[in-house]
Amino acid sequence: MKKESIKSHLKDYSIYQKRWTTINHAFAAALSAADLYDATRVSEALWLLDYDPDGDLACVYCDKPGQTWDHVTSTVSKGKFSGVGHQIGNLVPCCKACNSSKGSKNWVVYIDSLGLDQATRDHKIKVITAYIDQNVINVAERLEQDCSAELQELEIIKQQIYQLMKSADVISSSVRRKLSQS
Repeated sequence: MKKESIKSHLKDYSIYQKRWTTINHAFAAALSAADLYDATRVSEALWLLDYDPDGDLACVYCDKPGQTWDHVTSTVSKGKFSGVGHQIGNLVPCCKACNSSKGSKNWVVYIDSLGLDQATRDHKIKVITAYIDQNVINVAERLEQDCSAELQELEIIKQQIYQLMKSADVISSSVRRKLSQS
């Protein structure tokens, strides 16, 4: 680390600029009904990934020890709920490094970026596809058809929150100015 890296911390903080994506993600994630935990169903799903569900799980992407769970398909896509969220088939064992570097990338694109040999790549794509196909239901289309009024209400509330955040930024700026003058 170099001393210049402190620059990113030596500037005024904007509630709206720093947190609007957090609010957007929270609204999208809230639309995602979560699967109930069912040990048998989770075990059956993990067998599709060629994992012994009673053993230690490895990262589905790089085979290092699993440390977390990755959303194969991001909960948020282009600022909206993707239609897929907290479902068993959308959560795969992952190491922290892969979870971070994959981010919201398409999982096949991410696997292709790992430089795996063709047989390993093809096997991973085959088992992950089976895992997803048997354990994920995309509700995006149904959501638009059956819940358009509720989606509009949520959008209005989200915009109100953004406005409140912007108002808070104005007040915070005023407070900082007063403090710097004393």
